[in-house]
Amino acid sequence: MLLIFNLVFSLYINAVTAAPVEVTVLTQNPKLLKTWSEDELRKFRQKGTFNSQKLIFDESAKMMELNERADIDLVTVYGKGADGKAKVARVPRFMIWRDAFKMSLDSKTGHLSSRGTPTHLRLPLDLFEVKEIHKIELSRHSDTYPGTKLKLRTNPAASRGEKLFAQNCLACHSFTNPIDPTKITAESLKAFSSKHTAIRDLSIDARDTRGLAAYAEALASEKSKVESPK
Repeated sequence: MLLIFNLVFSLYINAVTAAPVEVTVLTQNPKLLKTWSEDELRKFRQKGTFNSQKLIFDESAKMMELNERADIDLVTVYGKGADGKAKVARVPRFMIWRDAFKMSLDSKTGHLSSRGTPTHLRLPLDLFEVKEIHKIELSRHSDTYPGTKLKLRTNPAASRGEKLFAQNCLACHSFTNPIDPTKITAESLKAFSSKHTAIRDLSIDARDTRGLAAYAEALASEKSKVESPK
C-alpha cells in the first residue's frame, strides 16, 4: 500500500513540475539575471495567489546596475496563449506597478501564468493572457520599438509626449491596430476620449494633447531629415 502511495505521489509531483522561469535583461550588455525555480516561486504563494510581477522585477533587477534599472520600462513575457501556441506579450512597466498585469502560479500545473485584475485600468486583457510562462525579458521600449524614440530632446513637451505614447499607447497598439506615432495630430486626438474612455478608462487632457502632438511633429521631423538626401 505504501509503495502504491509513493508511486502515485511521485507521479503527481512530476505532473506539476514546471520549467524554470528565466529573467534576462536587454540593455547594452544583454545577460541572464536570474532563473527562478519552481520551489522559489512556490515560496511566495499566499492563499492560492502569487503576486510575482513585482517580486520578479525587484529581485531580478538587483543584479543590474542602477542606471540600467532606471531605464527599464518594458517587460516581455514568453509563454503560450489560450490556443496552446507560443505567445509573446509586451507589458509596459507601469502596468505592473499599477496592478493592471499580474501573474499567478497554477497549483494544478505548477506553471506561472498571467491573470488580468485591473484595478486602475481597463484593457483588452486577452492580449496579455499568457500561460506556462518560461521567460521574461526586461528592456527599454525604445530598443524594442526604435521607431518611437526621439534622438533630440530639446522640446520638453515632445519628451513628455514620447513617454505618454510609450506608456499608454504601445501597450495595446503594438499588438493590434498598430499606429504610426508620426501620424498623431491634435485633430486625431480629439476623438481619442470618445473611443477609449468607455472601454478602457483612458482619457487625455489638453496638456497631454499638446505633448503628444509635439512628440509626433518632432519625430516626423527627425525621420524626414534622415530620409531626405543631403
